[in-house]
Amino acid sequence: MEKLILGGLTATTTALMVALQQPAWALPIPMLFTYSLGRRQSLEKIHQNQLQVSPAIVQQWEQSQTKVNNKVNNLEQVLMELQQGLEALHKRSTDWEAATKNATPKGRGRVAIFIDGANLYYARQELKIDIDYKKLLELLTKDGSLWKAFYYTGIDSTRSQEKNFISWLGHNGFQVITKELVKRADGTRKANLDVEMAMDIDKLASYYDTAVFVGGDGDLAYALEQVSRRGIRVEVLGLRTMTSEALINVADVYTDLGQVKEQLRR
Repeated sequence: MEKLILGGLTATTTALMVALQQPAWALPIPMLFTYSLGRRQSLEKIHQNQLQVSPAIVQQWEQSQTKVNNKVNNLEQVLMELQQGLEALHKRSTDWEAATKNATPKGRGRVAIFIDGANLYYARQELKIDIDYKKLLELLTKDGSLWKAFYYTGIDSTRSQEKNFISWLGHNGFQVITKELVKRADGTRKANLDVEMAMDIDKLASYYDTAVFVGGDGDLAYALEQVSRRGIRVEVLGLRTMTSEALINVADVYTDLGQVKEQLRR
């Protein structure tokens, strides 16, 4: 009897296992009910497990969020300190620029002089004076040491008087750069040496501490501004009515030629 009962249970169990491997729609109604009930209980158990895990996940998320907030706060603090540092650096730079702009001419170091000969010629005609070029050198190198003095001018090689003047300058402390005068359509003659002056101001900047430009052409303002950015002191001497605003603005010190004409008179 026991064997019969055990055999029946075994057969029933085997049939049920085979049936569960089939699609739900292929099961007999009683088995389908049993299958659905079991599936529902399984899903409810999974849902309960998910509910049990959720607090732990929430806690982990909150901890992660706290870490993120801390990092953001630290980053904001770093950015604030960086901004304060930049503001302090800007203030120091502004103070230094103001101090340099208003500095006295003492300690001018090596002085390089760049003279626009044509501009100085017309300026002295306007002032009705003859300039003593030795006095000019003394005035421009005061409280400093002369490195070199460059004199740029156009010449007419057929005129002996101009040759004599150029020769005299060369023997009295000036390095003269000349270019032949070119006749223009209106009959006037001119030699443009702006390029030569600008190139010399820039390429020789490592040899001098103070650049003195004698002239008024605003085309030279850019070259002077470039050396000024490299820490070189820039001074401009020119007749006010013949001097570009751009030159005056870039200069650490500007001197009106009309105010010192008596010191230069020959």
